[in-house]
Amino acid sequence: MGKLGKLVEQFLANPPEVRFDDVCYILTAFGFEEKRSNGAMNQKIEVKNKSLEDYLSLRYAISFYPDPEGGYTVLIKDLPGCMSVGETWSEAMENIEEARELWIETAYECGHEIPLPATEVEYSGSLSLQIPKSLHLSLAEKAQREGVSLDQYILVVLSKAG
Repeated sequence: MGKLGKLVEQFLANPPEVRFDDVCYILTAFGFEEKRSNGAMNQKIEVKNKSLEDYLSLRYAISFYPDPEGGYTVLIKDLPGCMSVGETWSEAMENIEEARELWIETAYECGHEIPLPATEVEYSGSLSLQIPKSLHLSLAEKAQREGVSLDQYILVVLSKAG
């Protein structure tokens, strides 16, 4: 049982002994927004349910798995069962975006819990690094033999490694 389950059990068993921060954690896990107002002697919380648009605007990490026979399988680990495929990286991205939206809309309409992204860190998808000239040359030659850009070749190599 995770932290949330233990806190809910503790709250149900003995409400006065649950810390304010733990109640906030429980409410946020169920889709409420936290807005605190700190006074000299008291602390209160205003909660409201998140809208569908709020959930659709969340950014989830996407995992790519290249298929040895071509194409990609993509999934969002934070949304159980949310996965798709695509013949190209671009097609896979479009398909997983559609799957994410449908997953969230369906869960919202059915009143099911929509997990928040596991990480708040946002990545741009851009990476800059310095590599030895010999490695750069080797990668460029392999990309040329495959008939793809250097960026595309490196993306495939990293996808297979990761």
